[in-house]
Amino acid sequence: MVENGGRGGALREALFAFAATTAIAAVLWQARGLLGDFLHLGIAALFLLAPRWLLDRRRADWADYGLTARPVGRGAAVALLAALVVFPPFLAGFVGYYDAACGAGLMPSLCRRWLGWSGAAFALPPGFASLALGQIVVVALPEEFFYRGYLQGRLAEVWPNRWKVLGAPVGPALLASAALFGVAHVLVDFDPRRLATFFPALVFGWMRQATGSVLAPTLFHAMCNLYIDALHESFFGAAR
Repeated sequence: MVENGGRGGALREALFAFAATTAIAAVLWQARGLLGDFLHLGIAALFLLAPRWLLDRRRADWADYGLTARPVGRGAAVALLAALVVFPPFLAGFVGYYDAACGAGLMPSLCRRWLGWSGAAFALPPGFASLALGQIVVVALPEEFFYRGYLQGRLAEVWPNRWKVLGAPVGPALLASAALFGVAHVLVDFDPRRLATFFPALVFGWMRQATGSVLAPTLFHAMCNLYIDALHESFFGAAR
């Protein structure tokens, strides 16, 4: 339901929240040398507190924006199923990409450590348990709380869901929030390759719509980051 200012007010609030959080995150990133380990904690706090303040000032129900863990079983099942579907072809693409890039003489400093199928051995990154906890609590949850919870939910009040994808109601708000997710990554660290985060954001956004909660995208987001870390550890021999 659109409140206080109608669709125009909802759009202005969402864009202001995006611009403000992105600007603050960019400033924190530029000060990373001074902040050290507090950098990610600061950005996490920003993405958790900003939507909380914006929703509470309107007395909005958090559950309407997917900011709930319920249903826990469905959320966990959807995240696990997505991993089973996505991870095998991603592995093939990962190896194929680096085989081609290293075979063409690209990225020589990185490719010196490339092991390929024949030399790779599955390995988890050092300190995997603490890394996994950090990925869930400091990275995935704050980003999903803000982008798939608050931002996608607020934009859906401007552009209501009008399609069904695998049973989930989706619409322009999912596309817009995914695009803003990618743009924000670029504006923070100025790496244009970060625009590629648009594509996993589409999956995260669909999960939020399919389950009515940010739990599934939070779990899958963290699983994806940890999976990529494990692939680098296994195929580049970082710890060997």
